[in-house]
Amino acid sequence: MHEQLEPPSQPIFSGYLWRQSGQAKGAPNSKKWVRRWFSLRPDNCLYYYKTEDVSRHLYDLNLYSHSQN
Repeated sequence: MHEQLEPPSQPIFSGYLWRQSGQAKGAPNSKKWVRRWFSLRPDNCLYYYKTEDVSRHLYDLNLYSHSQN
């Protein structure tokens, strides 16, 4: 996915979380954990960025059809 401009709305919640990345370099069967800045916005999307200071998100996840138990 291509990097996108930051959404215009203010976040509902935001902060650093750890996410599991793909394979670590030099270790084909291992995964590494990376720290990323996440932002939940009123458009029902969860965006994540490399750091808090970056203006373009790396990925977005539409939570519209997801429910909380």
